[in-house]
Amino acid sequence: ARDPMEEDMLNFAYQPVPERSRLTCQIKVTPEIDGLVVRLPERQI
Repeated sequence: ARDPMEEDMLNFAYQPVPERSRLTCQIKVTPEIDGLVVRLPERQI
């Protein structure tokens, strides 16, 4: 779940943010995410 600070940062995204969106700095790199697919927006502000 997103915390209030992450939610505030996502509010500045150029494109609408789907509910499942997360800031990549919030993703912990572990063996369990091997094969993770990341979708990046076309552009940011």
